Amino acid sequence: GHVSVLHLPGNQQIFEKTAVGGGLRGTFNLNAGLALEGEVNFYPEINSNPIIVDSKAVTGLFGVKAGWRSKKMGFFGKIRPGLLHFEEKIDPRIVFITTPPVPQNPHFALDLGGVLELYPTRRVIVRFDLGDTIIRFRYRSFLIGDRSFTNHNLQFNVGIGFRFF
Repeated sequence: GHVSVLHLPGNQQIFEKTAVGGGLRGTFNLNAGLALEGEVNFYPEINSNPIIVDSKAVTGLFGVKAGWRSKKMGFFGKIRPGLLHFEEKIDPRIVFITTPPVPQNPHFALDLGGVLELYPTRRVIVRFDLGDTIIRFRYRSFLIGDRSFTNHNLQFNVGIGFRFF
C-alpha cells in the first residue's frame, strides 16, 4: 500500500491542483535488477475547477522496474503505461449557462521515473517513487467539439510493502 500525490499543472481544461490519494502495488521480481509491476491509485478529488462539484480519478499502470539492488537498498528506473479514468460532476447551475466539456474516458497515461527502495528487514520494503505521469486528456463539448491535450504531472508515492517469497 502507498500514499500517492499527483500534481496537475494548470492549463486550458484543468486548474492547478495537487491531488492526494492512495493505492496498491504488486511486484514480481524476475531477478535482482528487473521486475514487472502493476499499480492502481484512487484520487478522491482531482480537480479544483469552480464549476465542478465532485471529481475523482482512478489510474491503473503496468510496466517494468529496472536497476540496482543490494541487501539494504535499491535504486531503479520505471516505465509503466496505463489508463486514467476521470469522473466529473458539474454544478447543475452551469449547464443552463453553457455546455461544459465532458471527459472521454479512459485517458492514456505513462509513468516515467525513479524508485528508491529500503529493506529494513528481509520481508519489509519501504519505497519512494518520484516521476512524471504523462496523461493524454480527451474532452468532448457540444459547442467546441473534441479537444485533447497532454499534461506532464509530477507524482510522488511513498509506501510500505511485504515480501512473500
